[in-house]
Amino acid sequence: MGEMRDQPLCIVNGADLGMSMDGIRNFITAGEQIVALAGFGAGAWQTAPRDQFIGWTHDQRKANLHLIVNNARFLILPWIQSKNFITLLKST
Repeated sequence: MGEMRDQPLCIVNGADLGMSMDGIRNFITAGEQIVALAGFGAGAWQTAPRDQFIGWTHDQRKANLHLIVNNARFLILPWIQSKNFITLLKST
């Protein structure tokens, strides 16, 4: 699917992806074609590696957790055949 590289990828909010209502649901499109689905939700309350990497204390985590988002779902649709598709998405 080399022609996908010539089209900008666009992330569009979608309401019907079957995720909980508190998550953000997105369609990822290339031109008119939906190529992937992504869902994001609230960050996990306690994740030691993340908190250590950020350098948060317990109180800092309580104060700043609302700034963290969790990638809850990511689906590349089965008809998409493209090498390095994830790299292409991340570069957008």
